[in-house]
Order: sequence, then structure tokens, then C-alpha cells
Amino acid sequence: KDEQKDFICNTEQPGCENVCFDHFFPISQVRLWALQLIMVSTPSLLVALHVAYREHREAKHKRRLYEDKGNIDGGLFCTYTISLIFKTGFEVGSLLAFYFLFNGFDMPILLQCSQSPCPNTVDCYIARATEKKIFLYIMGCTS
Repeated sequence: KDEQKDFICNTEQPGCENVCFDHFFPISQVRLWALQLIMVSTPSLLVALHVAYREHREAKHKRRLYEDKGNIDGGLFCTYTISLIFKTGFEVGSLLAFYFLFNGFDMPILLQCSQSPCPNTVDCYIARATEKKIFLYIMGCTS
């Protein structure tokens, strides 16, 4: 709702501004970034849980069950590889979502909306469009 208050359309038609905002911004950039962060971080928890499980098993049996604690082998290697595959998939999926939801990482200042209940084609203006475009580029480059 915070971003919508700065989204202005040149019409007084009730509901037009809300519909246009929802059409051009189906999800907030910040919320999509937070979702990306959660999804990319989650597979690392699987690796951490696997390591904790191995250490718990060694403590339970009171002896070393694995040759070298620094070596990634067997089940831990599989868990690590699967987590990397999921992380990469989430990163690529997030980049594609940003790309398709935000018009190829572009954030124009002026948008033209002809969604119902707008009476005709309405000009809508995005506040801080340059800031949002820079944010999209930073998110794309750091992913």
C-alpha cells in the first residue's frame, strides 16, 4: 500500500488508479526480493541440518563414523549438490520473475492504462521510477 500512494493517474474515476496499479505491479519489488532471499537461503538449511545430523550420530555412537569432517562425501555431497541445484533454480526463477513482471528490468516514468473501470486510456505516473529501475538492476546483478 505504501508504493501505491505515490502512483498517480490523471483520472477521478473511482477504482481506476487501483486497477492500473495492480495491473502494472502485481507484486511489490521488495516483497519479491524478500521471497527470493527466503527461497535461496532455505536449501542451505538442509546442508546445515545434514551436518548437525552427522555430528549427532557421532556423539551418539561415541566414535568417529566419518573419515574426515572437512571432506564432503556420500550423503552430504548429495545434499550439498541438491541444495546448489535448488538455489540456482530459485535464483534463475527470481530473475525471470523480475524480468517478466517488470517489463524487462525497465521502469518507465509514464504508463498508459486502459483497464476497466477507466473511462479511456489514462496516463499514470510512477514515483521514484529511476530509483526503482536502479533497484531492479542491482537485484539482477547481485543474483
